[in-house]
Amino acid sequence: MADNNFEGTNLLGGPFKPYVDKQVAQRQERLGKIQKNNQEIVWQNAKSAYIALASSVNIENTKYSIQTFATPSPIATKQADNTNVPTEAEQNEAAGLQTTIKEYDDGTKRLQQLDLKESFLGNELANNIVLFGGTAYFEVNSSGSYSNPYYRSGLSTTNSILNNSAYGFGGTSFGMSAMPGITSFNIKSRNMGSLREASVTIRANNEKQFQLIDSLYCRIGYSMFIEWGNSIYFNNDGKYVSNPNAEGVTSLLPIFLSGKNGDKVISDNPNQFLQLIEKRREKSNGNYDAFFGKVKNFSWEFNKAGYYEITLSLISQGDIIESLNIDGQYGGTSINLSGSGANQPQPNETSALTSFLTTAASPSFTSVESTSYNDQTYNVSSDNVNRNEVIFKKLLVPYTKITEGGTFGVPSSLDPNVEITISEANDTIPTLNYTRLSTSVGKIVSATATFAQEKPYFYIRLGDILDFIKDRLLIYTSEGDNEPILDIDTDTLKNVCYYSGINVSADPSKVMVNTSMPYNVSELIALAEETTDGEQDWQGDQVFSEAIFKPTKGNRLKGQLENFGSSFNPNNPKEEFPLHGKIMNIYFEYQYLLDTIKNLRNEQTGTISLYDFVDELCQTANSCLGGVNKLTIRLEDDKIMRIYDQNPIYGTQNVKNSVINLYGINPTLNSSGSVVGRDGSFVTDFNIKTELTNDFATQVTIGAQAQSNNVGSDATGLSSWNSGLKDRFFPEKVDSLRKNNNTTVPTTEERILKIRKQLKYLWLGYAQGRVGARNNAFSGEDNKVFRNNVYLFEDFPTTRYSEFVKLQKDYLQEIIKLENENFNKTQIKEDKQTLGTNQIGMLPINISVTMEGLSGIRIYDKLEVDTRFLPKYYPQTLIWIIKGVSHEIQNNKWYTKLETIAVPKLPTEQNFNEVLGRGSKEDIDLKAAQERDTITGFTGPTPNADRLRVTLNDLGYIEKKKEGKTYGELSTGGDITENVAILAEQVFKQIKQKLPNAQIRITGGNDQYHQEKAKEGKGKSSLHLSGNSIDFVVDGSRSKRIKVGRVLYSILLGTDNFSFINEYTRKTANGTADHYHFSYSKPRGTSALEIPTAEFLQKKGFIKPVTLNF
Repeated sequence: MADNNFEGTNLLGGPFKPYVDKQVAQRQERLGKIQKNNQEIVWQNAKSAYIALASSVNIENTKYSIQTFATPSPIATKQADNTNVPTEAEQNEAAGLQTTIKEYDDGTKRLQQLDLKESFLGNELANNIVLFGGTAYFEVNSSGSYSNPYYRSGLSTTNSILNNSAYGFGGTSFGMSAMPGITSFNIKSRNMGSLREASVTIRANNEKQFQLIDSLYCRIGYSMFIEWGNSIYFNNDGKYVSNPNAEGVTSLLPIFLSGKNGDKVISDNPNQFLQLIEKRREKSNGNYDAFFGKVKNFSWEFNKAGYYEITLSLISQGDIIESLNIDGQYGGTSINLSGSGANQPQPNETSALTSFLTTAASPSFTSVESTSYNDQTYNVSSDNVNRNEVIFKKLLVPYTKITEGGTFGVPSSLDPNVEITISEANDTIPTLNYTRLSTSVGKIVSATATFAQEKPYFYIRLGDILDFIKDRLLIYTSEGDNEPILDIDTDTLKNVCYYSGINVSADPSKVMVNTSMPYNVSELIALAEETTDGEQDWQGDQVFSEAIFKPTKGNRLKGQLENFGSSFNPNNPKEEFPLHGKIMNIYFEYQYLLDTIKNLRNEQTGTISLYDFVDELCQTANSCLGGVNKLTIRLEDDKIMRIYDQNPIYGTQNVKNSVINLYGINPTLNSSGSVVGRDGSFVTDFNIKTELTNDFATQVTIGAQAQSNNVGSDATGLSSWNSGLKDRFFPEKVDSLRKNNNTTVPTTEERILKIRKQLKYLWLGYAQGRVGARNNAFSGEDNKVFRNNVYLFEDFPTTRYSEFVKLQKDYLQEIIKLENENFNKTQIKEDKQTLGTNQIGMLPINISVTMEGLSGIRIYDKLEVDTRFLPKYYPQTLIWIIKGVSHEIQNNKWYTKLETIAVPKLPTEQNFNEVLGRGSKEDIDLKAAQERDTITGFTGPTPNADRLRVTLNDLGYIEKKKEGKTYGELSTGGDITENVAILAEQVFKQIKQKLPNAQIRITGGNDQYHQEKAKEGKGKSSLHLSGNSIDFVVDGSRSKRIKVGRVLYSILLGTDNFSFINEYTRKTANGTADHYHFSYSKPRGTSALEIPTAEFLQKKGFIKPVTLNF
């Protein structure tokens, strides 16, 4: 598999930024040289670091306003006799209200206390006391331009408080005191990098210095700026840099002190300043870094040696994430819902958020006779479309408001005799002053469903919820575009999570996702027909679908949900990518959301914590989706809140970074094993340690060495790590099932079957879902509106939600465990070193690496280190993800420390076919398909083609339609045979399994084209004439078409009575277009020529034989 593009995504284990990776290679290459030049010797032995600290404190006089009346107010006279008391507005107008701006001299008095003149008002004191090389100062000319920093030196000849001398700064009353300066600095990550904390120690050598430092820096809540870097380095082009300023790596101190970047004021938009910091990091190739935060706390003490030691504790601006509240008393939409109150979201206008949720959840529609949508026109006379279709892609208001005229999403004037197009642009809620953001426009905001004929559920998309919060409920900059000070990433494609492909929402009263069942229709029917004590388990209907919340054929306007699962590249939807879920396409139920808001709301302030609200949604999703996700929140770049999944996605661990050499000289080898160079090391220290919590340690004592069916088996993901080892004293631990030599302990397979016996009711309840009318839900006009626009799950066991949540967690744990065991057996059999683990999470094993200072390394980047000094089984079973980055200036040197956490090394893909009972060695059982006629009862003129059409619809494949016909090319000339129908079902299912995103279009079967060609004397031997052949094309990229071809070549090698021709590369005499052609027959003629190609692909390792048993 090609390297994955992680850019902009929330994926774990991404690569270093390119400039970081190149800098690692540059440093190690130069340190590995045996003969170094003068510049390299100086850089290696004499490089030093610099650090500077500046304050945002301005000393200003407070301005305030006084309102006065120009003439005596007549109110006193009128109030005396208690008659005709004027209003306040009348008094102001009559009396001539005047507002005067005055200034309180508190800033001037503070300067007087510091023995400073009024010329130091504003930022002048901050400009004069920058802690840089001791204490530096900046001069500002008349145009507002800043000079380079001036460094104080020499002895003071006066007793002035502020002077340009290094000694005597703060006055000479106590002698020639040295100027103040920074004595120590460190910065650390907290909460997996969500926040950064800095600690700065400052030494002041007399009382006046302390007073000045106290006024500027000991200010809780005030912004501070620290920058540091390497004074000399080699850039990524190999150039020796001894003056970073000359190379464009200029200090940001003047911009911070002035609050301006050229003509642009950035003090009102701190995010712009953070962007400048990253640009400097990149420009310096990781040799510059900075911290923009605020004072969290401070302390000071007077040392016996006669100086003050001040310690500042600073925290990044993103600490607002833990204290930011949303959903205060704001808004109210005057919602007027149509229909029966019991079947509509009950209006909640207590706040802006609840008002938005009510509007978003409300089924909305347009009152028209015909509608144009998705390039197709629908009329009321059509069997597929009813009057007043429900449109869920927009934030449409209820029907009663639409009929009143101009509202969002609908034209203000609707003529029932004119076709209209629903506007994608008018996605606005006027009463909340909210227009849907670009990340949500066109997405399905909500849908509704009824379970077991009970009260309906209304589902709202997470991306829409967070977009509204981001746009309306946060804190924003006062200038420009009013950007949120804390942003929320709601990109649908790039916010991804692990998805097994077989999990669903176990509790639809809280969460819903658009996924498919773990089993196909035939398998679901088999589950439904299982019996207990002679009675069939499933008592409901057996008309099943493999998908949840997808529209039925011919009903494009029906309510549905955005897809959760995806195999497309987040950065290029045309490319393949490992299977994953889209976090923003998780839907939450309306009443659950209201209950969550109510439970989290602070009774005193009426607000809820943003962090607590989003975290609660994440934890609920983790639970309802089977416990296979660990969605959590972290802050990125000090300004962007993102939701991450701590569980890695299979197939995304093939990231290549420069390997960090831990010690000494390490030869670098080419592909043939020859030494082509040597890498030195800029690592100063490294160690490995476990950081076990009490709970984790307990699991380890029980399950760390567990193999097979032992208690706690691989409970911590350490069994593969401990492969081949056993404790002599406690060689095995057992649970109560194996106590007293009980040999009837169930196997993993038996446990899966036992859980499946109960969990199948969840799947069958979903699979039975259909689009239809809600009984007695609406009357009159409203009944027309909602006819066939509600999802119904009529036999869903609604009393078992909590039971299903636990059952699905247990089921997925066992399934993943069994799939992993099968993988490891294959690895051992083939003598491969890498073993997988069923643990999908993080392990508390920390490789700590301290190196010479380097910026730009991110939390959750993958760390690759030289493994010569590690046990060999470490890299075979574990991958390290960076969980913490800290920096320290010590002895005039900059050091960077990386803390990591281990995640299991996963196989490149998960394949559940074998563990789900679909055969081994890629064999596919056709017995269920052979019985399908009796199950579905196709009785029309083309029953075999009709049966295949059902499978094609389930798989999402399409059939080319003949103009003027209601049926497609499978049977425009007659029915296909039963054998080719059964074969085609399995061929297309195999393609779907291997390439879930391939777009297949059926172009031929027993079709009219081939029949007419035969009448012309052409192609008389074609198997199309007897209905024994199928033609299809692969829409999309050439690479996708080639991969489909390889699936067909695999089947050709392993399956009897299957032949095919690749008419993309091997045209037949009567071929007219590129396509694949397969038949129920032995290879013959042109099709026999494909066998050498298949054998060649097998020899090269591209394919393996696949057997379709029928």
